[in-house]
Amino acid sequence: MEVDEFPLGPDGDLVVEMTQKTVLPILIKSFENGAYDPYSTPQTRRAIDLAEVIHSLCGENSRKYADLLRAIMAVFGEEIARQTEQVASCLHAEAIPPPGFEPTTRTALGRYVRRRLKLVRNLLMWKREAGREVGEMVSRIVGEVLRPVLQRHWEGGGKELAQTVSRE
Repeated sequence: MEVDEFPLGPDGDLVVEMTQKTVLPILIKSFENGAYDPYSTPQTRRAIDLAEVIHSLCGENSRKYADLLRAIMAVFGEEIARQTEQVASCLHAEAIPPPGFEPTTRTALGRYVRRRLKLVRNLLMWKREAGREVGEMVSRIVGEVLRPVLQRHWEGGGKELAQTVSRE
């Protein structure tokens, strides 16, 4: 009897079962415990490749595949929540206002915006895998993080950076 002729067991293919029962729980825990940096483009590309392999093995309707995507999107969600919280703490009535003139403000603002744009770009790479969640998260980043910061520093370079954001 040849290897190709073995009938599948009641649970299906061994590779799929091994992936779902051993590999995916480890991957999900890794993503939940901070093994993925949402600002890293190489890590994002590898994670997308990994998700595509899991998708092809387990299928789109697999609960474990959905759990993996949920864990990955949670990493982005936590980062967005952290950024939103930081921006809100700077914008409330009792916050210290920005200085009238500080030469490094424009540079720091540019660096801040470029880093958030990198997060948006990495998030957009996931659009094919989780389109609806990606759209919501991009809206949150732009509306709750970038817009308030740029409005607060509109005259000190925020206007030019807002044009950069809108082009991206």
